Amino acid sequence: MAELEELKRRKLRQLELRLAYSNLTEPLKQTRFQSGQQDMDTIFTKYLQWIEDVMTTEDTPWVQVVAALVGNGGGSHDEFSRLIGLLKSYGQSAR
Repeated sequence: MAELEELKRRKLRQLELRLAYSNLTEPLKQTRFQSGQQDMDTIFTKYLQWIEDVMTTEDTPWVQVVAALVGNGGGSHDEFSRLIGLLKSYGQSAR
């Protein structure tokens, strides 16, 4: 994270220098700097949130299985029961 803070600091310094050598009036330079700073804050905040979301795992990993079963009217109740039993046993063995 220190590297990101350093990158942000350098980007802000670059913005300062670019504005310092521009022909803009001081009030406009300040406005542009503040706008650029807010944009950078937003980008870095979103990036840090993305890193946290992607790199963080749950204490208890899980998988959710959702299925819809449609019969043709001629199937047996035993096939459905067998499938439910398999799903339950798989869920228990994963723990």
